[in-house]
Amino acid sequence: MALRLGLVGHPVGHSLSPVLHRAAARAVAHPDADAPDLYRLFDVAPEALGAFVRGSAVDLTGFNITVPHKVAALVHADALEDGARAVGAVNTLWRTQGQWRGANTDVEGFAGEVADLVPAKAVVLGAGGGARAAVYALLRAGWSDVRVVARRLDSAAALCEALDPGPSGRARPISWDGGDAALRGAALVVQATSAALSAPDAFGDLDLSACAHRAVALDMVYRPTDTAFLRAARGHGLETRDGLGMLVGQGLAAFERFTGLSAPRGPIEAAVRAAASLDTPSVAS
Repeated sequence: MALRLGLVGHPVGHSLSPVLHRAAARAVAHPDADAPDLYRLFDVAPEALGAFVRGSAVDLTGFNITVPHKVAALVHADALEDGARAVGAVNTLWRTQGQWRGANTDVEGFAGEVADLVPAKAVVLGAGGGARAAVYALLRAGWSDVRVVARRLDSAAALCEALDPGPSGRARPISWDGGDAALRGAALVVQATSAALSAPDAFGDLDLSACAHRAVALDMVYRPTDTAFLRAARGHGLETRDGLGMLVGQGLAAFERFTGLSAPRGPIEAAVRAAASLDTPSVAS
């Protein structure tokens, strides 16, 4: 059967996923690597997701899922991997023996970006789907103190209760007003909100200088690669990492599920970075 992949979201025109998956297919010498319809973009409104899965998707080997469908797509999976079930969101569906299997490869993409760090104290800004994937990955990796800072404290509290319930949990919800105190001594700060896309100064009220010496700042946004958050972090002496690394990591994990083949990261990341422009903001997908 021909390899036919895609991305469903709303909108999707910004995505670098076609570049990523075509580069991966070429890297493993897949016979369909140069097929025009190897990887297609499907702009699907929220109310039309079910019709898409029952209709256009039946001709696909598998597909990636981006905002705003990652939570809604859960009900369309016949089976879920543990990570997707725990996070409560799915970004990859592929067909196995006539059934849709679901995964959240954002977890793997994020975990790969922080695998070189010694687990300590982390701060995650935001309480949406990206934040849930980051917190789940950090807890699995043994980070002892994960502060979830959000403008809506109830959202942060719900995230922590879902992923690390109980009074002795390592994940703690913090209001945005308490962000400076939460950042004190943090070895990692993760930008997992969409605020920077519409409000470049959204983080001006946070004191990133409170982080530990040589702390790392990671932004899940990948367009532009140099965000206001990362510029602010550099200004306070933090090491910075853009969202393209996570994009490539989650994409390669999805490609392996689609094909059973492991593509080398180097040429794929080079192709994605070469294709990335700096004029259209986007989150990792």
